Amino acid sequence: MRILLEVSTLGFKTYHFLAKRINEIYPGSQFGIIRGPKVALDFLQSQDDIKYQIFDTDCELTEKDVIDYHEIEKFENTLVHKSIWRIVASDRGLGRAFLHGAVGYEYDGPYDREYILRYCTKLIKRIKETFNEFKPEIFIPAIAMGDIGVTILDQICKENRVPYLLPDGLRIKNYFSFSFNHQNTFPQVDELTEKLINNEIEFDKTHAEQLYKDLLENLDFFDTMNPRHKKREFSGFLKRMNYRYIVISFSIIKSIFNWFVDNFNRLLRGDRSRVFSFIVLYRVIRNAVISRLQRLNLTHSKFGTILEPSQKYLYFPLTGQPEYSNNILGTMWMDHHHLIETLAKSIPHDWVVYVKEHIGLLSDRIRTTDFYTKIDKLPNVILAPIYTSSLDMISNAEMIAVISGTSAWEAILCDKPVIEFRKNLWSVIGLSRKCTDIEKLSITINDEINRINKITQQERKRRIICFLAAVLDRGFWMSNKYLLFSSKTRTDDEYEMCGRELADGLLKHLHYLQTEKGYSFGIHKED
Repeated sequence: MRILLEVSTLGFKTYHFLAKRINEIYPGSQFGIIRGPKVALDFLQSQDDIKYQIFDTDCELTEKDVIDYHEIEKFENTLVHKSIWRIVASDRGLGRAFLHGAVGYEYDGPYDREYILRYCTKLIKRIKETFNEFKPEIFIPAIAMGDIGVTILDQICKENRVPYLLPDGLRIKNYFSFSFNHQNTFPQVDELTEKLINNEIEFDKTHAEQLYKDLLENLDFFDTMNPRHKKREFSGFLKRMNYRYIVISFSIIKSIFNWFVDNFNRLLRGDRSRVFSFIVLYRVIRNAVISRLQRLNLTHSKFGTILEPSQKYLYFPLTGQPEYSNNILGTMWMDHHHLIETLAKSIPHDWVVYVKEHIGLLSDRIRTTDFYTKIDKLPNVILAPIYTSSLDMISNAEMIAVISGTSAWEAILCDKPVIEFRKNLWSVIGLSRKCTDIEKLSITINDEINRINKITQQERKRRIICFLAAVLDRGFWMSNKYLLFSSKTRTDDEYEMCGRELADGLLKHLHYLQTEKGYSFGIHKED
């Protein structure tokens, strides 16, 4: 097999052990690397287990790099949404102008249209050249990327009929599968779910029924063990003052020290780009200070309001910004203020929009200082305290609105109506409603409540069990679901376990593609 891998700081060692496992089972498999940070590439080049063919896709522009309008037009016409600018907007750096309500991620290059189109031209050509040279049979992208290359790689895979296989969790315990595109949809799960719901095939659902029971007994399972969501408390005046002045001062000193160390290391490596840039130092210190002040603000007893039990509300959980779930999956909904205002214009007279900040904001990502002030100005929108139980908010809500995220799946399990602004994994069950026409959002909200109320509990249960049966059949189990997405350094044994499990899941998925979709990898069921 010829497998092309993209690597990032997240999971590059896991991908290496995946390659080792594949090579054990299929000796002679060839592995290429397209795009990756220096730390990952250095590791992959220094190890002796696998000889990787590493392709240079550096896109630093020179005077020779001009806009190829024909190339861009040809590529743009292959896109479902027919616009290169939608891809640009999803880029955390190149599309920084489209990012709202976030601090950081400044892009040092020009923001003008000409530069952006020159960059797009060069990257499209570079990736095409790599595919033509390596001729991959499979492409596995890196986890949680956030630039224009995400969509470009997916599209070039389609042009070459190369499976784009992105590993991701199925939002149900530790079950994973491979998405067939950068939008994290799972057609292998969708198609089986539809057949089961429509009673087109006979299928043993015993394990799915037990899983359904387990989920209902442990509704607060999802993401509660995520290290990013660790509770941070700053109770008491003295503790808060200590954090404000001592801890923040120490973080400034630490930031300056790390900046000097990083720059000296760059010089030792011969990398003189951005060495001793005081603009970078300013941003590092700024982000360190603002992020810690943000923690104090979000955990303050005066942040957020607990609603009266009788108050009806639509629950809207915020997500981090930038984030894959926003920039890539919800590119048209990246402005959360606009989306919240749209919801506020569309709810019944006796509801409010109840907004909860993502608890991950306590560990990373920074909002602008006026982010919450703008929300507070809306008369029928209320912020919740950050440690309010999401499960309680879902259970007491009239409806939940999401772009993507596990809150929608939890809401479905709690028998709540759900409005979503894109197709998600659980959309196939038919217990949520996708809305992309904001002119009709108020009507959609009203209609969805009426529709959901007409579905019997027995029918809801049947549909969910069909979905769970498809997840069990088309997914695979990962012992540590967070390791693949974690930037924390782990042991080689942990990476190896994760890589081997991921490789076994890959072989299972390749067998499905081979038997159901007409691909040929030489995979046998016993593998």
